[in-house]
Amino acid sequence: MPRNDKATTQKAVIHILRKLPLFSGLMDDEYKLLMSVCHLIELPRQKILFHADEAGHEIYLLLNGKIEIKAINSGHLGIIHPGEVVGEMAVVRDALRSATATAIEDSLLFRINQSDLDLLLGKSPRVSYLIMKNIARELAERLATSNNHHNGIS
Repeated sequence: MPRNDKATTQKAVIHILRKLPLFSGLMDDEYKLLMSVCHLIELPRQKILFHADEAGHEIYLLLNGKIEIKAINSGHLGIIHPGEVVGEMAVVRDALRSATATAIEDSLLFRINQSDLDLLLGKSPRVSYLIMKNIARELAERLATSNNHHNGIS
């Protein structure tokens, strides 16, 4: 790939990353570091991203498409839309996946492996801190929404 095409692609990917709440607060040079641990994957409609009760060592960021989340016992939990994160609970909790994620549309995602996230911590504690802070914020918002729904609050 010619150098200009690679630079153009990198700029386009950074433009996408800037829009994702997971990376809120990062500085320009930190996006390039982050790109070194993001792996682009395509997930065709009806394909399973991961199963409940399997080990979870990756966080996924949905760029395009939709992913349905289903729990083993309670069924449909929700839909993940572009800009949202899926799979972070297993990584944060160091536990098995709590639900199954299936593409309900052709989807494009970034995958970040836990081992890469750990390496990033060594390279840039600030980037790792911001990512984990943003994951915590996302989980807290989901918990609050779930609690409000359970208590009949809209």
